Amino acid sequence: MSQRNLLLLGLALAITLAAFLFKTVQHRELEQKQKQTQIALAQIQKTVALEKIWRGKGLPKKLDRLKNEFPKEKIKAFRFKHKKAAIAFQNLSGRELNRLVSKLASLPLQFKTLVIERQKDRYSMECTCLW
Repeated sequence: MSQRNLLLLGLALAITLAAFLFKTVQHRELEQKQKQTQIALAQIQKTVALEKIWRGKGLPKKLDRLKNEFPKEKIKAFRFKHKKAAIAFQNLSGRELNRLVSKLASLPLQFKTLVIERQKDRYSMECTCLW
């Protein structure tokens, strides 16, 4: 073989190697972009699901059911409008307070204020929350 043929063969191998490396890099970048897209899609789906829970129209009904679980004498204030609730109870026992707070905490509410005061062996609770 002549010098010229060896030179062309070397150039062809170099071009083939460069093309292979380029293809490999592009393939890796494509895989990374696909993974990022899948992660973003999963986050969007999770956000939509949480938004459905937080914007649920059944929350006022759940709050009404909570209101009906306690005697009217213990309810100081219980009103809500425009996705904002103001709730106040008085003369609660420790067990009733624990049940009330647990049920409120299990609902998709954002508490703005939560004040619990102890008066001898009874408790009073006031809170404002959003949903």
